[in-house]
Amino acid sequence: MTTTTPDQWRRARNLSADQTGSIHDDDQARSLGFQAALIGGSITCAFAVERLVHCFGEAWHERGFLKQAFIAPLYEIDDFRVLVGDLDPDEGDEALVSVALEKRDGGRVTAGYAGLTAAAGPGVPPWERPGEQPSQSIGGDPLPGVAVGAEYPTYTRTLTVAESQSRREMTGDASSWYAERSPWGGPVMPSFQYMLLGGGGAPEGGFRADPPIRAGMNGTFQLQQFGPLMIGEPYTIAGSLAEKGFSTRSAYRTNEFTVTDVGGRRVAIARQKARWMASPR
Repeated sequence: MTTTTPDQWRRARNLSADQTGSIHDDDQARSLGFQAALIGGSITCAFAVERLVHCFGEAWHERGFLKQAFIAPLYEIDDFRVLVGDLDPDEGDEALVSVALEKRDGGRVTAGYAGLTAAAGPGVPPWERPGEQPSQSIGGDPLPGVAVGAEYPTYTRTLTVAESQSRREMTGDASSWYAERSPWGGPVMPSFQYMLLGGGGAPEGGFRADPPIRAGMNGTFQLQQFGPLMIGEPYTIAGSLAEKGFSTRSAYRTNEFTVTDVGGRRVAIARQKARWMASPR
């Protein structure tokens, strides 16, 4: 079902260069010690997802899961490839693979795993899998006044073909599933789109970070799918704060969000960790 053969060498474009003050802006990125503007996490995830759909087919959108840790920056000048390799499935899995993006010098941009839950299984998200541990804060509270578990305002989105087009074109994914028709009828959204749905959630009044958030970046993205995300249909996104704290050189917060259809059926649940440069106090 899977392959350990490396992908072809690729390059990615920075689609967010106009986001002044973000890590996708050259000046801001360099002020934080990076070589240049960083390629967005949803873009690196798009390359991984394109490969996973080739591995798993229709089942990916129905019961696929993914964990990707963002380890090192990716720049427009970097050559990289997607690496997928077979792993021994855990109990309740139909398949399990490692998945990573690797640069020519051997350094990893992202690392993690993906797979399929068993057809009759409940679908356990990555953060609840055996051996997974919550992030450990080394002290202090970067988000005073916002408790873990605080709920964000829910909102409804109806997605379009155009929203995923630039990333699909960059990966070379010409599948008709995302633009015309799919095995579920109409077109569906590629799974990387979940990174753009719930990662920016915030409680009423927003976050009051201490120290202030400066140019946030992706830390880890985790996803469990229970069915395809159909284009042209409304979905409700409900989120909450799952984690917060400090690591050695940065502060972090993790959003957990659930996507449900108009009938209340859960389509996916995800966690997205964002980091920003800050020292623990």
